[in-house]
Amino acid sequence: MNTTSDKNELLNNLFKQLDKGSLSPSFRSDLMGRVFAEAAKKRKRAERLGLIAVCAASFVLVVLAVLGMLYTKIVFPSITMPDQPVTIFYLFIAALVALLLFADYKLRVLFRRKQQKSESE
Repeated sequence: MNTTSDKNELLNNLFKQLDKGSLSPSFRSDLMGRVFAEAAKKRKRAERLGLIAVCAASFVLVVLAVLGMLYTKIVFPSITMPDQPVTIFYLFIAALVALLLFADYKLRVLFRRKQQKSESE
């Protein structure tokens, strides 16, 4: 009994029974839209994994630094608040840095969108 020829014969009969209808006119664009959506999901997943890796590496480095300080018995520096005029200046600088980082993030997102739009055209 030859099972491979039986399977091939069965498959040939099934394919002959299938309807040979044509594809819809928007099939190609729909398929490409799905491909682009999957590529975007993959890119976002890679970005998330990269961010998680950076956070984990930072956490490990901080833990290793603390453990190294404990092992070598280095005295931890004490944190004291400076005078009020200097504190206000430090808060201003911190707010400025946060604002600039946020602006940098938004500009990078805008640039990536424009770059992707120009590549797709």
